[in-house]
Amino acid sequence: FRGNSIEKAELLSQMTRDIPNFFPKNFPKVDGSFISRIGEELYGLEEFISNSLLKTRDLNYFSLLGDKIGHLHKELSNFIKSNSESGRLLVPKGDYMSESNFVSLYLDLSKNELNKYLLSNIENMIKMQLSQQLTKPPKQVIHRDLNHSNITWINGIPKIVDYETIQISSRLNEFESPLLFKGNMEKPEYIRNSLEVIVNSYNKSSKNPLSIEEKKILPYLLKYILIKNFVVRKIRRSIKDESYLDNITRNLKIIEGEQDVN
Repeated sequence: FRGNSIEKAELLSQMTRDIPNFFPKNFPKVDGSFISRIGEELYGLEEFISNSLLKTRDLNYFSLLGDKIGHLHKELSNFIKSNSESGRLLVPKGDYMSESNFVSLYLDLSKNELNKYLLSNIENMIKMQLSQQLTKPPKQVIHRDLNHSNITWINGIPKIVDYETIQISSRLNEFESPLLFKGNMEKPEYIRNSLEVIVNSYNKSSKNPLSIEEKKILPYLLKYILIKNFVVRKIRRSIKDESYLDNITRNLKIIEGEQDVN
């Protein structure tokens, strides 16, 4: 799947051809183009990666992944530098971390006394003006959805199988999916100490390591994503899973405990 914009779809196909280390090979059609339209959606044909696997989400995985994300960011930045006019196609629409989004989450959570722990976290984020703090980190081209199921591995080399989410955004947003999600429809699962491990590994391979300020903000970003996931799936979509609140609370408390130690 390549989205709905023909310009962006063509750009993504070019990007994957120019950065073959991280993406499967794309194949052209008979007419030489790489994009096909099916209804209102655009698709491309890419190689099937055999003999690949999904690595276990343990600390070794996050160490390896942090290193690879650092290299990926360098490759994506170099691509944009050599294709400067393409940057406008990667600017996302809307701002899901505006102050109004925080207030909206607060209002949804306040309707049920059982959500008071999550509510207190959102209250704290609003007081510390997290929405404004999240606008300060530098923006660059990121994948934006490196969850566990979107990365397959061959002899320690990652291949990213979905990449229509590539966009210009705060690089902190790159860490949400790998640290919290095994797949798009699965409940979040934060692995203890994985944040520290992935950041340390990223900083060793990145051209521009995360600053002290960015590292301070990142745990709050993860907690915001956890709470947003709960509100969207459990409250607004009313999924039938009575363990969801306990799951989110457990993950929040693990991250909070790591913040207290650091």
